[in-house]
Amino acid sequence: TALKVETATVGLSNDDVDRSQISDTVRYAVEQFKENGVEAIQQDSLAGLQQAADDQHKVEVTELRAAATENRLTFQFSPVFHLASGRVEHIQVEPGLMNDEVSLTPFKVEGYVAEDDSLGALIDTATAQHLGGYASTPEQVPQGTYLSSTFPVQSLLQRDVIASLMTIAQTRPILRIHGLDQTLLQRANELQTLRSAGFLVCLHGYEVGAVNEEKLQS
Repeated sequence: TALKVETATVGLSNDDVDRSQISDTVRYAVEQFKENGVEAIQQDSLAGLQQAADDQHKVEVTELRAAATENRLTFQFSPVFHLASGRVEHIQVEPGLMNDEVSLTPFKVEGYVAEDDSLGALIDTATAQHLGGYASTPEQVPQGTYLSSTFPVQSLLQRDVIASLMTIAQTRPILRIHGLDQTLLQRANELQTLRSAGFLVCLHGYEVGAVNEEKLQS
């Protein structure tokens, strides 16, 4: 009784299988096994498992889009420490979704946003609105601690996103921008407006190595 091992067999027939989606299917199987046990991945064939993964994908995207539209996203707050001082330097705010239907981490939300620009725009707007909510409840943010969030440059060209962010300018939040495109940057006068209002604007970490000196200066 100390150790119970279960196994499941899935037929690996190529019939009715989209080979380009194999990695997504395997990822789905691993997640389901981790969360719900071996019974969750017992299928007669790989095609059956792939169909289950596709159905789950549709449910998650539908729920995510509805939650973003209705401002029902679940936000994860991650403290970022400054090693030298040992204090919390800022709090990273990332959108996710946890409800009775789905359990989406910020990492998984990021993957769905990468697939669909329109979904990303909805989530960026909802995130800005959520951050804006702290303007009326400043006691929720420890004094002297910055809020940090990540936005693509194109979202910072949207009037409603800017309007929501401006309500928390006095907290000097950190904006990590990505999706660097020289044409967009030339249009993004809003970035200078945000800087003047007190925002700390920086590059998202994974893009720092991918830009040239000219873009970095911009």
